[in-house]
Amino acid sequence: MSDQVGVHEGFSDSENPSPVSEDPASDSAALARAYEQTAYRVLTPRPFVLRIGEASPELCRLHRERGVASSAFLSAANPGSRLLTKAENDQRALAFLQTLEGLGLAFVLGVGGAEDQVWPPEPSALIFGITLDEAHALGHAAGQRAFLWIGLDGVPSLVWID
Repeated sequence: MSDQVGVHEGFSDSENPSPVSEDPASDSAALARAYEQTAYRVLTPRPFVLRIGEASPELCRLHRERGVASSAFLSAANPGSRLLTKAENDQRALAFLQTLEGLGLAFVLGVGGAEDQVWPPEPSALIFGITLDEAHALGHAAGQRAFLWIGLDGVPSLVWID
């Protein structure tokens, strides 16, 4: 169950910037760089940012408080790294959160977005206590190409979905 009130909060505050000038999905190296340069914002009462390869003391604290050994940062936005409209992504986000709630998974809202705003921010969720296989299956079902996996060390790693 989400710790946030109102599933729409955090998902509909930003407008899509001007159209994407480059398609990072067309080049796998560019796509990997885009993921690495993304700030994964966790929207807790004291928001914090996850970055690939960088330990997060805030997330380690949340893991301890919740008694979990792992989490995953996932989105249902822009499946297959294809840019959708804000309305389409909001609809996908709502359905994704309903799926998480239906599965009884604990999560908090998040937003993934590049600092340069070339790609619009993506509504996301940080899911607690999920297994790697479960996260992979959810990401695959949502049409994603990758997601963040965080274990006991609190260091987010990028996991590609086949």
